[in-house]
Amino acid sequence: AVIPAQAGVQEDLNAAISKLNADQQSALLFLLTGASSSAVSADDAILDVIKAFGVAAAAGDAEAMMESVSDDFEHWEFGDKEGLQGAYEALIDEGMFEGIELVLDDAEIEIDGDEATIYPVDVEGAFGTATIEYVMVKEGDTWKIIEMDVSGV
Repeated sequence: AVIPAQAGVQEDLNAAISKLNADQQSALLFLLTGASSSAVSADDAILDVIKAFGVAAAAGDAEAMMESVSDDFEHWEFGDKEGLQGAYEALIDEGMFEGIELVLDDAEIEIDGDEATIYPVDVEGAFGTATIEYVMVKEGDTWKIIEMDVSGV
């Protein structure tokens, strides 16, 4: 049974979810469950991680973005996962992620065992446009971002 106070919260939640497109709803489900189902293809699981990363970026939530990133993340400019989060927090504070949108229309996924690449992922936002290549690693049942190469900024 739903008590009246919960009913209002549930209605608000349902209204908010109904405003999301199918990709955003899928990414939200992924964020809430924290893992992909074994019934989901590897390609779909990888896309879900990238979409969740993009939804978190659009929400201005660097901490939620890090849910998609491996603890073993390394990057020539950002360093490790903590450095990446700090860089994204600064960009969010500067408003650079306002209106951010990932465009996956041309993205191709190549999987080799427990490693995969997805490229090109085009990103549009207040900063302009960029193209990203993500390198993913499978950790248990979940794909995580372990490297990225950003160009065109």
